[in-house]
Amino acid sequence: MRALLLTLLMLPFHAQAMGDRQLFSSGSVDVDLTRLGSEIMVEWDGNWWLGSDYNKMVIRSRGEVGRQLHAHQAQLLYSRYISHFWDARIGMRYDQKPLPGWLGVAAVDGLAPYGIETGFSLYLGGKQALTGEIELAWPLQLTQKWVLEPYADISWSGREYIAADAGAGINLINAGLIFRYEFNRHIATYIDVYYATHTGSTRSLKRVAGEDVERGGVKIGLRLFNW
Repeated sequence: MRALLLTLLMLPFHAQAMGDRQLFSSGSVDVDLTRLGSEIMVEWDGNWWLGSDYNKMVIRSRGEVGRQLHAHQAQLLYSRYISHFWDARIGMRYDQKPLPGWLGVAAVDGLAPYGIETGFSLYLGGKQALTGEIELAWPLQLTQKWVLEPYADISWSGREYIAADAGAGINLINAGLIFRYEFNRHIATYIDVYYATHTGSTRSLKRVAGEDVERGGVKIGLRLFNW
């Protein structure tokens, strides 16, 4: 009888341990179109993960292509649960364009108060030695189908790298407002009104190189998620 009672008491803990070892996977990708001058640009940002509630392998790819490939990077990360709604990640990133090379990645992402999706990333390597990125998004569920999502991405560099027209400090701010319609829990379409600007010494370097220092417009996109 005593053995039976002990077995019954241990069942919840055993079930929880089994649940921690179960493997799940999920992925999402955003693909959108915008016009830059006379060129139609296609941008994508996708990620896929495989793992348990505590440990995951994450693959991320994002880039921009028009008449040619303008930018592309891929990341392979190990993600570890550290607190309610927060994960720490470490791994590698490969940039194909604009500057080919490998970088180390250390990141923290999760949900800040009020449901703000937050990501802090540090990248070590390359000529700039240390760079970073802050990604913020605040999805607001207007109805069961409509979502309004303001967002902001901030990039910075630890040092100046003239060959890449990049200065030290905050060098790019990209902000916008997404209006999204979710057909179901897997497919959505959206309109993204955005504005991006280079700042600080990066702005001056871009002007000297004859490049645009700011851009804005409207993107039309498709989101596939929870697959």
